Amino acid sequence: MRLTGKDFDTMIGDYSVRVESLSASITDNRKVIKENGIPVDFTNGDVECSGEIELNIRNFKLIAAAAKDAGSWRDLKPFDIGLTGSVTGENQTIDLDKCLLRISDLINIDPNSNDQMKIKLPFDVTGPDFVVIDGTPYLSAHDIRDL
Repeated sequence: MRLTGKDFDTMIGDYSVRVESLSASITDNRKVIKENGIPVDFTNGDVECSGEIELNIRNFKLIAAAAKDAGSWRDLKPFDIGLTGSVTGENQTIDLDKCLLRISDLINIDPNSNDQMKIKLPFDVTGPDFVVIDGTPYLSAHDIRDL
């Protein structure tokens, strides 16, 4: 059996949520050094990871309750996001450190549609543990020294 999106459990902070969709992309700005037009080495650059969570209203209300407890959406502290997928023979875990959530697509009403309401929460990873894939950090110990 192969792992699919249906096989993932998602934790946003302490909240187990069912996502409609979730994406995360890493930008790694390492750069190739060339001499005479030939690659000879590389330099390290900055990194970032951002993504987007799409939730139905019921699951959005879990995060909204956390924002209310914090005092406002802007007072909401960054959440860790944990993704765990498992089927017979295949497993994957991805941990995203201290994700700062925002709201986009707060409402999109189409009176001719029978699709359920969905809200999008874009996020940026803001923590030094950055991204951990199956227990292996993306960043090296050298990258995060002195942080």
